[in-house]
This record gives sequence, C-alpha cells and structure tokens, in this order.
Amino acid sequence: MNEPLGNLIETVAIPRTFCTELARIETIGPCSMLVFAMEQSTFYGTEKERTIEARIIIPTDALPAIAAMIAKAAGGRDDVQRSTLAAFAPGRAH
Repeated sequence: MNEPLGNLIETVAIPRTFCTELARIETIGPCSMLVFAMEQSTFYGTEKERTIEARIIIPTDALPAIAAMIAKAAGGRDDVQRSTLAAFAPGRAH
C-alpha cells in the first residue's frame, strides 16, 4: 500500500501510463529525464519494438530517494537495492 505524502493532491486528471521498463536516464543540467518504454509487436506482428511511453524530468538530486523508494517497493531485497541504486547513480549513462 502506498503511503500518503503530506498534502499531495491531484488538481487535474493525470494520465496513467503503462510501461514495462525504465529505458534510460538522461542528464539535462541539474535535472534528469527518466525515459520509460514498453516492448510491443510491430504493426504487422512480425517483430518486436520498444516504444517510448513517458518522459519524466526531475532534479538529479532526487534520484537516490527515488531509488530507495523503488527498492523498498520491490521488497527490500539487497540485490534489488544494489541494482536500483546503481541504475539511478547520477552521471550514469543509460
């Protein structure tokens, strides 16, 4: 179950987007852009392709806290925590 975050409210309808992977993280000055994607069949169904579904820009300084939240949501396993924290390391090329 998600924990409430202070007085977090949704003032407009924010679309929910299904993604199957964090494809990459791009550094843009003091911010990072998280690019989420999913794999799907091509129009003719003969091949698989990865399509970008969402881009989220956040301060790079927020990456460690996000990585910790993801690790906790994944059950707190040490292997998940180490790989998640490594994936969100600032300056890491993805």
